[in-house]
Amino acid sequence: MLNAPFAVATFALALAGGGAPDPRPPLVELQRAGRHRDALALIDREIVGQPERARRLGLSYLRGHLLEGLGDERRAAEAFAATMIETPELAAYGRYRLALGQMRAGHPEVAAGLLAAVVAEDPRSPLAGKATRLFQRSLRDGGDCRLLKAITLIAFAPPERRALQLARADCAFRGGDAELGRSLLVDLLDESRVDDWAFSAAERLADLSGSQGEIRGRSALLSGLVLALGGELDRAIQSLRRAALSASRRDRQEAAVSLGRVQLEAGRYDPAIAQLERAALQATGSSVRARARYDQGRGFEARGRPQMAIGRYLDAAKSDPDGALSAAAYAAALRLSARSGADAQATALLSRLAARPAWRAEASRAALFLAASDLVRGRGDRARAWLTGLGSAGEPIEVAYWRARATELAGNPQAAVNAYLEVLRLDPYHLVSLGARRRLTGPSLAPSATIVAQRLAETGRPADLHGAWLILGDLNPLGRSARGRLAKLLLADRRAAPYLRLSPVPVVRWPIWTQAGDPAAPGRHKAERLLLSLGLWTDGAAAAGEAFDPANPALAYTAALELARVGQTRRSIALAEGVRGQAPPHLPEALLPGPLRRLLYPFPYSDLLRGEGARRGLDPLLLAAILRAESRFDPSQVRGAGRGLAGSLLATQTRIAALSGLPQPEEDDLERPEIAIPLAAAHLGAEMSAASRFAPRAIAAFEAGAEAARIWQGYCSTSEPEEYWTKLPDPEARAYLAEVIAAWAHYREIYGQP
Repeated sequence: MLNAPFAVATFALALAGGGAPDPRPPLVELQRAGRHRDALALIDREIVGQPERARRLGLSYLRGHLLEGLGDERRAAEAFAATMIETPELAAYGRYRLALGQMRAGHPEVAAGLLAAVVAEDPRSPLAGKATRLFQRSLRDGGDCRLLKAITLIAFAPPERRALQLARADCAFRGGDAELGRSLLVDLLDESRVDDWAFSAAERLADLSGSQGEIRGRSALLSGLVLALGGELDRAIQSLRRAALSASRRDRQEAAVSLGRVQLEAGRYDPAIAQLERAALQATGSSVRARARYDQGRGFEARGRPQMAIGRYLDAAKSDPDGALSAAAYAAALRLSARSGADAQATALLSRLAARPAWRAEASRAALFLAASDLVRGRGDRARAWLTGLGSAGEPIEVAYWRARATELAGNPQAAVNAYLEVLRLDPYHLVSLGARRRLTGPSLAPSATIVAQRLAETGRPADLHGAWLILGDLNPLGRSARGRLAKLLLADRRAAPYLRLSPVPVVRWPIWTQAGDPAAPGRHKAERLLLSLGLWTDGAAAAGEAFDPANPALAYTAALELARVGQTRRSIALAEGVRGQAPPHLPEALLPGPLRRLLYPFPYSDLLRGEGARRGLDPLLLAAILRAESRFDPSQVRGAGRGLAGSLLATQTRIAALSGLPQPEEDDLERPEIAIPLAAAHLGAEMSAASRFAPRAIAAFEAGAEAARIWQGYCSTSEPEEYWTKLPDPEARAYLAEVIAAWAHYREIYGQP
């Protein structure tokens, strides 16, 4: 029997024309309550009593889904097969679910036949990506390669097209046509070297042997370059050595330099330096010579020989004065000069960078490097000039922070408090803002901070109350009072109040009931809207933005909650970020409702994260922040050659597993949380140990590699995170570190200190 709320919902949504009540709202409610057998009973009654409507609504598909969840594979397959006949809009989904069952049962040849029809039907559908991947896997495991002949690759988006081309290459090798197989793999690498398919193609090329022939020439070069990106350094070195001996003249030079670079990545510094010396001497082009000299500089820097490194960096700049590496080479020489105490040389290099408008970005970073170096050592005269010269260059919050440091050093504490407050107003969770907050609570500024905060709080204006709270925080009584007063004012603010009172839209009021199955409804995801109306948020996730208008905060919030409930965390975060983006800018994120903040910074797999954190001596909230940055908690996420929850390279995780006593992972294991999370924790734990528990370096190492993170710390005079962040020369590493540190701060605020 349905309980009262379900009955009310059912009769409140009678179909147009006074027909029987719409069964979908109560079906959604039953599934949300975990009452799947009751939902099945309702479906069965509907199929008997309203067969035509049941077919139109796709109830057989929902029936199959529920039966499969209850372990009844046979009846589930029957229901999915019935869907293919009864509900044309869901036929592809029915075939796909049947194929999944066949793969689980060990029948890839049957699955391949089903999937070929799904893949060919609509190459641009939301189902195409996972169907194509499964199709490729079914062919690899024994499916009939002739099925590929009926599929036209040009109709597909690049990821699906490349998956099918990889399948064609596998089939060519299986059929004995090694030449065609090699050609298809090389075409994949020529098109792109930075995705999962390129890495798979490179592995296959590197593994060729015997009758298939050893790779040589351009095949070896491309394979080596991509294997290096995927962390397979030993195999990359082997391929690049072959290319250096057998490729065309131009490719041989690229292979020679790349071989030295990969040896550097592998920590083989002396062989790398020697290899790069040979490459520089043999280079016929200025850009190749500059690349070799620049990488030699990196090798000498890693070996702790700064003067030799400076010389090579300057040689690189002189080899190709107008080339892409010149500014980076001068900046690298500047960093080492400054760290070695050669102030005059560093200043001269800054002038050289500043002389060219095209090098403005590099000059700005160099000026910030020098300013931070002086300020952390208590010298402000030159720093103020460098910071003034930046103008609008550099990141505003970063420039504002170091200018505040200069103001503090000048001995004007109240002006310094106000300067740090401006940093906090820009983004209170940014890495440098956390540094600003530490300085405001320190003994030299705390008295002035209290005076400034008291003055602000006395005005009663929202912006000033916010400022007082930012300065003092929640641990201070005056800070807590300012927060409470601000919250009351914002509840009376017509723009802010709807976000403070945000609540999900009840099921009976979802707009999906009139959209699903309506050919006139806007958007292209008709099948997915139908699936959402059945409560199947995993299958219908692609239509969430169509069915639940992102411009309507309450609807978008509702959809984000539902997506989070079924583990579609990446899409849930995206919708929640859209809600946050529509809120007025004067509404602090810390005052948003707790459920919305938990959608923005979710904590899935919390038991596993807490257990691994305890095992490795790590804050589990830091682990969560890293997984959020890497994949938005999407186990199937692919990012270049990295994949899974932690965006990991298989080679890296294999090495970590060996060092940590964990089982050796297979490629697909990186998509399994129970394997990926322990590996990620072991990886971060190792980096934290190597960094002497200095979290910024460990986080940077997780993204950019341990050796680079170690070298960057060598630029610093202190253990201040702000100095380390400012001195990172790699923009991707800087962005990653800032993102993780900010997320970590959010997590600690939302879920409490560990």
